[in-house]
Amino acid sequence: MRVHLTGGERTHNIFSGTAEPFNHYYFSLLWQRFKRKHPEVVQQGQTLYSYRHMGAIAVYEKSKNIKVLQTVMGHSDMTVSLTYLRGLEVVQLDQNDMPKLQGEIVV
Repeated sequence: MRVHLTGGERTHNIFSGTAEPFNHYYFSLLWQRFKRKHPEVVQQGQTLYSYRHMGAIAVYEKSKNIKVLQTVMGHSDMTVSLTYLRGLEVVQLDQNDMPKLQGEIVV
């Protein structure tokens, strides 16, 4: 998808289809209209950005792979990708669950 967003003429706006971008508040206004028209879809306090988090969680739940999530989200740092998973109940490993490495010093 990134290819489609970064390819093409530098003056071509992908949202307006012209050299002129939409005004600064275009997406905010669109979101406000959508919330008024579909109150059954949008929960109280939910933002447009909330859907990015929901998508990130869906990608991780399906793939169970943080590297896939990082790639899909376009993050250069994996720690940013991990912040999207804060609310998930990810199984925590105990030190006893970890395999013993050859030559490992046991204390």
